[in-house]
Amino acid sequence: MAFIQGTPKNDNLTGSSFADTIYGYSGNDKISGYSGNDTLYGGSGDDTLYGGSGNDRLYGGSGNDTASYRQATQGIVANLKKGIVVTPIFDPSSQPKIMPLGDSITKGEHRVDPTPGTYRIQLWNNVSADGLKIDFVGSQFNGPPSLGDKNHEGHGGWTIDEITNLVNRGILKTYQPDIVLLMIGTNDALGRSSLKEMYNDLSYLIDRIAQQSANTQILVSSIAPIDASVRSETAANLAKDFNALLPGLVERKVAQGKNISFVNAGGSLKLSDLTADGIHPRRQGYDKLGNAWYDALVDRDTLTGIENVTGSRFADKLIGNGAANVLQGNAGNDTLIGGFGNDTLIGGSGYDRFVFNFPAEGVDVIKDFNPNFDKIAVSQAGFGGGLSLGTITSKEFRVAASAQNSSDRFIYNRNNGNLFFDVDGTGNTNAIQIAQLIGEPNITRNNIVVI
Repeated sequence: MAFIQGTPKNDNLTGSSFADTIYGYSGNDKISGYSGNDTLYGGSGDDTLYGGSGNDRLYGGSGNDTASYRQATQGIVANLKKGIVVTPIFDPSSQPKIMPLGDSITKGEHRVDPTPGTYRIQLWNNVSADGLKIDFVGSQFNGPPSLGDKNHEGHGGWTIDEITNLVNRGILKTYQPDIVLLMIGTNDALGRSSLKEMYNDLSYLIDRIAQQSANTQILVSSIAPIDASVRSETAANLAKDFNALLPGLVERKVAQGKNISFVNAGGSLKLSDLTADGIHPRRQGYDKLGNAWYDALVDRDTLTGIENVTGSRFADKLIGNGAANVLQGNAGNDTLIGGFGNDTLIGGSGYDRFVFNFPAEGVDVIKDFNPNFDKIAVSQAGFGGGLSLGTITSKEFRVAASAQNSSDRFIYNRNNGNLFFDVDGTGNTNAIQIAQLIGEPNITRNNIVVI
């Protein structure tokens, strides 16, 4: 952990791989965290804050401040109204198939304080609250009515070898998960398997998952602690020793080219989080597991005093009082710049401007375009086609499925909301779709301006 303080000048401040606190000062600072859960303060001035990976807190301070996600390796979901930006390990516009795989701690049906749904309840709640979508998959089904997806692959009492047998019978081919949440080993520790046996069995299980489904992201978690006073000191120590070996095992699998990472979900639990049987979590423990799994799937930043968000080069979902791949403004009058990638833009209330710098930077979905207030702004330099600054002319706007003459530049299909730009109308160059306006609003030439 580091504490870094800027100067009155325009500083470039960068943190470490730990949880850092970085303060800008009165200049226009560029402040970067790294891989820890960082806290960044812009101070006065027009600052740019980049949290990096981890769950970061970004405070803009005074000035016109920007949270930048240009370096993100996945698309983001930015919501300035809520003051959050989430960066999942999956495409945020997709609905990945996630298989919770393990024993009764995945299933939740056990003798003492059963909790059908287990950690999946809190994980589902977190995903839903942040505007993401997932699809739990598996042959098993349980959970409370509040759990929107009850599928899983948890089997009470099973050992590592039994999960391997399930994989060998083709469970991955049946459900084709994009992500596997693997927590297994508690019953091996209770059954007095040796540490070497547990390590080798898990290593083989990981290899079988990777062989059968090479594109599946495997998240391997530590197991929950075992209460020695209820079970045995031997089992409790075996669980501790097993957990201590897991990061190294995962590192070796990564070095072999496998799509795998380690999650210390079990390490989030204390003995007080367990039921009277000494092995299964209480509801509060399951919630901790759900939060730990969510942190492994999604980086979640909180924003305070941030006026602008610069998104990634991937498909982003951008929400707020307005939202954008660059989002500017507060009070609802926002500028939304999708940039590259097929972005989803939701301006919200107010007078919003959806900006396009180039015709071929992706097809953005605009979900709440109001022709009475909102504008589509295009770059004169980036679009070409002889456009003049200001509102386009009636000759440059056509409501149709395609261009009808050489002067047509913007073609809007009211049947599906698709908006195209055609640099030469009925000439040799094909029209390029730049947006889809959901609800097919009745836009006119007055809704399109050249900047």
